Amino acid sequence: MIRSRLIVCTLALITLALALSTAGAEDWPMYRYDVGRTAATPMELPAELHLQWTRQLPEPQPAWTAERKRFDTCYQPIVAGKLMLIGSNSNDSVTAYDTKSGIEKWRFFCDGPVRLAPVVADGKVYFGSDDGYLYCLDLQTGREIWKSQGALRDRNVLGNKRIISSWPVRCAPIVADGKVFFTAGIFPSMGVSRYQLDATTGKVIWQSDETLTTSHQGYPALIDGQLVVPGGRARPIFYDWQTGQYTREISTLFGTPFVSGIEGLFIQNHWITGKAMGKYEYGKPNLDHEFPVESPGFMEDAVLTAKTFYTVLDPDRTLNRRIYFYASTIKEKKQYYSKIMKGSAPGDLIKIDTEAVRRSWVKVPLDEDLERTEALKKRRAILKEIEDKFYSSIVPVKLPVKLKKIWLKAGSRLYASDVNQTQVVAIDLAKGSVSWQEKLPAPIVAMIAGDDKLFIITDKSQIFCFGGEKKEIPAEHASPDQIIAEDKWTKCAADILSATAQVSGNALVLGVQNVRLWEALASQSELHITAIVPDAEKVAEYRKALDDRWLYGRRVEVHVGDPLAFHIPPYVHSLILVSDSQ
Repeated sequence: MIRSRLIVCTLALITLALALSTAGAEDWPMYRYDVGRTAATPMELPAELHLQWTRQLPEPQPAWTAERKRFDTCYQPIVAGKLMLIGSNSNDSVTAYDTKSGIEKWRFFCDGPVRLAPVVADGKVYFGSDDGYLYCLDLQTGREIWKSQGALRDRNVLGNKRIISSWPVRCAPIVADGKVFFTAGIFPSMGVSRYQLDATTGKVIWQSDETLTTSHQGYPALIDGQLVVPGGRARPIFYDWQTGQYTREISTLFGTPFVSGIEGLFIQNHWITGKAMGKYEYGKPNLDHEFPVESPGFMEDAVLTAKTFYTVLDPDRTLNRRIYFYASTIKEKKQYYSKIMKGSAPGDLIKIDTEAVRRSWVKVPLDEDLERTEALKKRRAILKEIEDKFYSSIVPVKLPVKLKKIWLKAGSRLYASDVNQTQVVAIDLAKGSVSWQEKLPAPIVAMIAGDDKLFIITDKSQIFCFGGEKKEIPAEHASPDQIIAEDKWTKCAADILSATAQVSGNALVLGVQNVRLWEALASQSELHITAIVPDAEKVAEYRKALDDRWLYGRRVEVHVGDPLAFHIPPYVHSLILVSDSQ
């Protein structure tokens, strides 16, 4: 009897352990799934997917136009439980939608654009804003739990037509081990601060305000205890997760909006980088040395797993630096590329053995016993041998559809888009074949998997949710009616604009608490309107009313504060309205 009870208890403990270990397995809690930005989840999606619902969102308002700094040009959703969350640089909010129906569950407004995807951990939502704060909300209700100011002090500037902090948060938070990391500031000359906080209380664990030569913008990664933080156009910087201390930089050609990695591998700007297995000593490897060196490319958009990397063959990205050592002309480079890629063509899926990448990490110094010309020749031959071994590990997969990008791995399938980015393609890895595909009305710009569903964002800011249930009529959440009926405030706005001859630029409203007047001014001009209101409850009411017409953030913004004490940037408003319209 005792033995049977022990068996029952043991089984119960095992069951509990399994439940805990798989908790959240159907979530997609942050950008590219995890802190390594691997874009690979163990969750299996249904083999056949059907459209469940669609939703139209406002057009994003990105911070930058340069390609290497375009980290917020589209919506990047995440999924936690039965909620899909989206941060918005258009209306300064984070919104939670029901994954099954697409119905809005809650919306939280802050005082500046939210440019990067939020992160969910332990029932809490973390995100940063251009207002200089990191926020922590309750996942189920959207209620604010705490917020932490990353900005060095309260000082506002005009940024992207908006009133924002001089030290905006434009680097996505990283949450791990009960701690959250974030940065504030984008101009090194003004100061860039790094913080690690207790994820539960928001208490500062460490802070660094050291002078940096680069800003922190985009999506960082946590790889082997090292924070790898992108710098927009500049190279990424490595910091120690426990202390925040600077550890190193790696020279790369360009910066990128995000970095990724797994088990010592770091991928950025098409390059694989890692610690060297050892220094090549002509048949006698010295394992006491470690060198960060660069290996073959085409990996920026790769999906990463412990055994295999998955990416799409792109010839413009595969001519890596090492080939330049032993292929002296572009023609030779292309011939060499064609040979090593085993007859595969652009748009083919390729699989790369992770261990083979590690084996290619070898620093090859010059043989000091040889004359320099001979030493260089010998080194080129060794590099070519290393490169050949690496390329021999690449397995091309021929499919009937040419691909542009692999977005994610969910269970035993990859999910990709075709060369036109208008068709989603599911690839069965066991069979090496297309198992499902669906045409979309616009190019795909983001894709995630969560709660047994596939969520896709197009460049028209539409969300498409696909699931296993077949729907006769998928739910459609269209854009709101933006037609405003004329009333006395329409004429009042027309009179103001006529009398001041100000129809573009920035307008400041102090003491005029009338949403209809703001709407009328916005509809009859190109002005961006900023209102300062002391009552927080009124501000929440005004924000919701304006957002219901897609005006909030894009044309009108409302801040809580004393109009006489609020820090307003000087010389930026061409029209100022003062008084009470009542």
